[in-house]
Order: sequence, then structure tokens, then C-alpha cells
Amino acid sequence: MPALHSNPTQPMTQSGPFAPNPGATHQTAADVSAALAAGRAVGLTPMRFLPLWAQVAFTRVLQNPEHRHGDRLDELLQRYAELYTHTVDLETCAAMHRICGAEWSEFVRTVKLPEVKA
Repeated sequence: MPALHSNPTQPMTQSGPFAPNPGATHQTAADVSAALAAGRAVGLTPMRFLPLWAQVAFTRVLQNPEHRHGDRLDELLQRYAELYTHTVDLETCAAMHRICGAEWSEFVRTVKLPEVKA
């Protein structure tokens, strides 16, 4: 079986579609507010189409009422995205704030999102 890493003196780096993007920054509620002020429609993605790490963050918010705050949600999204070597994109951040705000009346919103009509 051929060796996966032929030169052990060089650090092994991840490449391809799962490589971390060092130039990208995580999106937060403040970025969502700016996008909404600019007239962009964001946050419309249903839960089933969000990345797994976002669904895991939702589960954490579901289990612990102390996490039902916009800033804490942003923090959880960033931590789980980093664990999966991703960055939080604007749509995922906005969708999670919309979903959590609709799910729990005590969720402290840090961004005002328009209501989605079914």
C-alpha cells in the first residue's frame, strides 16, 4: 500500500473541498442585519437543508435554555463550523436566527428578521 504522505518532514495539510478557508470569516447577526438593511433576502433556508454542524448547534440550543440568545447562537455556530473546518456563511447564520426565533418565544433576538409566510 502506498504511503499517503511521502515526506514526513513537511506538515500534512488538508486540500480539496474540505480544506479550511483561512481567508473567510464567520458571519454573525451583525452581518445579517447589514445584509437585510441592504435589501438582501436571507435566512429562508429550511432546517433540513442546513449543514450538519448548524443542526448540531440547534440541538444544543434545544437542550439548554441558557443558549437561547443570539450571541450565544453565533458562538455555537462558529465553534461547530470550525470543528467541521467550515466557516459560518450569511444564509446559514440568518436561517438559524430565524428558526430559533420562531421555535422559542424566549429566544433573545439580536437581529430582526422578516417573517416567512408558508
